[in-house]
Parts: sequence; C-alpha cells; structure tokens
Amino acid sequence: DFTMAQTSSESFSVLMSNTVDVSGLQFAISDDPDYYSFDSVSNTDRLDGFMTSGSDQNGDFTIVSFSLSGDVVSPGDGAIMNISMNIV
Repeated sequence: DFTMAQTSSESFSVLMSNTVDVSGLQFAISDDPDYYSFDSVSNTDRLDGFMTSGSDQNGDFTIVSFSLSGDVVSPGDGAIMNISMNIV
C-alpha cells in the first residue's frame, strides 16, 4: 500500500507498507488541475541502493525506482522517498 503525506507546500513523502520484499516500483501521481510541476525525488533509508527518478508529463508525475544490484525493500512500513515540486 502507498500513501502520501504532505510535508510542506512544495513537498511530500511517499510511504509504503509492504509484507513481502519489493524489488522495484513504478507509479503515477495525478495533478489535476495542473498546479504543480515535478522538481526532484530523493530516497529514504528504506530505498538505500535504489536508483529513483521522476518526470512530469501532462500533469502526471511518473516515478520509477529499482536496484541494479538486486537489492530489495524488506517488509515494513514507512517513508520510502520524498518528492519536491514547483508551484506553477
């Protein structure tokens, strides 16, 4: 399960609750109407060793995260990344 927690007017944390190992993830966040543009994403300790990137296309943020070395996110709860955005 994923949830988001707004941490300021221009950032939020993505939290994940998983009961099995997770080897990668991809998801989209819709911004409708289009008030924000994607700025950056940074991993928390839960995604240590993962490559994470994001983009903004037509008001949707697309986020992809995976490990080139086979790392996994162990079962647990908590923040996995922080996303920054710009107000347009």
